[in-house]
Amino acid sequence: TSALMKTKIISITDGYINNYAWAQKTNSVPTSYSPIMIAPLSSDIFYLPFYPFAMETKEKPPIIETQRLNALYSYNIINPEQEEFLDHITNLASNICEAPIALISLVDKDRQIFKSRVGIKLTGTSRDFSFCHYAIQQDSIYEVQDATKDKLFANNPLVTGELNLRSYAGVPLKEPSGFKLGALCVFDHKPRKLTALQVLSLNVLATAAIDYIVLKKNKKSLASINDELNQFFELSPDLLCIASMEGYFKKISSSFITQLGYTEKELLEKPFIDFVHPDDKQKTIDIVKDLSVDSKKVTFFKNRYLCKNGNYIWLSWNAIPDPKTNQIIATARNITEVRRLGEELEKKKTLEAQVNQAKIRQLSSLTTSLSNEILNPLNLVIGFADLTLDLLKDLPGQDTLESKEETLDQIRADQLKIIEHSRYILNIMLKMTHDASFDNIPSVLSRYDGHNF
Repeated sequence: TSALMKTKIISITDGYINNYAWAQKTNSVPTSYSPIMIAPLSSDIFYLPFYPFAMETKEKPPIIETQRLNALYSYNIINPEQEEFLDHITNLASNICEAPIALISLVDKDRQIFKSRVGIKLTGTSRDFSFCHYAIQQDSIYEVQDATKDKLFANNPLVTGELNLRSYAGVPLKEPSGFKLGALCVFDHKPRKLTALQVLSLNVLATAAIDYIVLKKNKKSLASINDELNQFFELSPDLLCIASMEGYFKKISSSFITQLGYTEKELLEKPFIDFVHPDDKQKTIDIVKDLSVDSKKVTFFKNRYLCKNGNYIWLSWNAIPDPKTNQIIATARNITEVRRLGEELEKKKTLEAQVNQAKIRQLSSLTTSLSNEILNPLNLVIGFADLTLDLLKDLPGQDTLESKEETLDQIRADQLKIIEHSRYILNIMLKMTHDASFDNIPSVLSRYDGHNF
C-alpha cells in the first residue's frame, strides 16, 4: 500500500476516463475500486487495472441509454413468451453455479423483465431494484458477494424482503452492435463468490443466450424478406422464374399460370424448351448454353411460348445465371400485343407509301394534261398579241379613214380573243390551285375538301 501511495499516474485508459466523466456528470463516485492484477512493464512502471464494482447512482447516460433501448426493442423480445432454449440456459446456469435462482433479465426503461427464470415466480421488477442495471454497465461479470454490506443493495426490497437475496453474479448480454440488452445472472440466499470455473461457464452460457437472441432476430428478418420476395413473385405482372441449367423451371410466378394457362405442376414437370415455338427452340438452347458459360452476362432475347389453348405468345426475356446455385434467374414480359401493334403500324406505313406513290403518279398525269390545256390557249394569246402589235404599227401609214377603221376593228377583235383565252387560262390555274395542294409531307397529295384523289 505504501508503494502504491508513492506512484504517479503517467497514462490512463479510455474506460477510466469514461467512468470518471460519468461520475462527475451525475455527482456520483465509485464505491469500490479493486485492482485486478499488477503487471510490471519495466523496473519502475506497472500496469494496474482497476474494476469499479458499483456506483452510488442509478442515473443512466441519456444518449447511450436511448440507443441501448432502441437496440433492445429491435429484437422484439420484451414479451412474456417463454423460450425453451433460454430456459435450458438458465437451468444450466443454476446447476453449474450451484445457485437456487438463475435469470435472463432484459433491462427496459423502467423495469427489468425476466425472459427466463429458475427458482423465482416473479416475471420482473422495477428497475430501481435491479442488480442487472449495474451489470449492463460493465464489460465483464459483475458480482456482489454480500448485498447486506453493499451501500447500493443493503436496503433493496429483494434483499430485505421475502426473497432474502444475498449474493449476485451477472454477465451482460452484449449484442453485435455493442449494446447490452440485459444479463444472465444467478442469485443465492447466502453470501458467496463464484469459482473461476463457474465464472467461465456463466460467460459461455451468456454468449450462447445472446447468440440465440441475435439468430432469432436474423431468422425473422430472413423470413420477412422471403415473404416479401414471395409476395413480389405473386403480384408482379411480369413472368418471374428460377430455372435449372438442365432446363427445368424450379420456381415460377403466378403470371406464368395466368398468361400461359397451365397449372404450376404442368410447368414444373416438363422441360421449358417443350413450350417454345419450334422455330425458336435452337436459339433458346444456344442462349441457355451461353448462360452456363458466362456467369456475369445478362442476356436479352425473345421467343414464342405455347399456351394451353394452342396459341403462341411472344415473350421478351432478361436472364442471368447465379454461379452460387448454378441456376438461371429470369424475367419475361408478354410483348404479343406490342408486336401486333408494331406489325399493324408497318402495314399502315407500307399502304400509305403505296397510296402516296399513286397520288404522285395521278398528280403527274394531271399536271401533264393541264399543261397541254394551258399551252395551246397561251400560244393563241401570244399570236393575237403579236398580230395586234403589227396592226398598230401599220395604222399610221394608212390613208383612208375606212382602212383605219377596219384595222381598229381587227385590233378590237384580237383583244377580245386575248381576253377570252386569258380567262380560260386563269380558270385552269384556279382549278389547279383549289383542287389540290401538297401538305407538310412532300409525298402526300390531298384535296382542300378533305377527299383523296
